[in-house]
Amino acid sequence: MIKYPEVQFQLVGIDGNAFSILGKAQREARRAGLSKEQIEEYINEATSGDYNNVISTTMKFFDCSGQDECGWNEDEDDYEDMFDDEDDDE
Repeated sequence: MIKYPEVQFQLVGIDGNAFSILGKAQREARRAGLSKEQIEEYINEATSGDYNNVISTTMKFFDCSGQDECGWNEDEDDYEDMFDDEDDDE
């Protein structure tokens, strides 16, 4: 269960270093109206371990699926269509 599902962003496409992920999560949490204490709770937990902990904590606290942003759920065929053209060249 995501702790703050109102905070939505896509992890794919962000610079993969931990500081970029923490910064993006913090900005989006502020934008969604989370309190300073809620954001500090996330930062404290996310930085209490290694890189994998940053990723797993971010996914536990926030909706990082990006499905609303990229729209794959609306029309999954679009994703498959991107690769269909490769077969036509042969």
